[in-house]
Amino acid sequence: MADVELAAIGADAVVGNATTDDDGTATLTGIPTPETVTVATRQLPPHGADTYTPGLRSDIEVRSGSTALVTLPLVVGATVQGEVVGPTGPAARRVMYAWNEDTSQVIRTTSDSAGKYQFVGLGAGN
Repeated sequence: MADVELAAIGADAVVGNATTDDDGTATLTGIPTPETVTVATRQLPPHGADTYTPGLRSDIEVRSGSTALVTLPLVVGATVQGEVVGPTGPAARRVMYAWNEDTSQVIRTTSDSAGKYQFVGLGAGN
């Protein structure tokens, strides 16, 4: 898939960013070595009516002068939506988090002016 934003995450920080080309390929360069990274999707482009779960691959060893080939399979995900209401009515612009207990992945969204929120592309799990 083209235009997928990727990040390489080291022990303490993001150590590389890239965006996939028309063939779905990206190269993350400049990662300090040796390092063990997680490669994750940062942003997935719209793809028709489908939404995709964020991709994640952990424990990738990066060594000086070598290349590590990583494939991130994208799976059609679920959408969860709702409304935040406080004592005086809709709660606008509230930051909302969904946490996957199985993967510890956190997804963030913000409620709109009517208090409505939507998490798009959630993966399976609790």
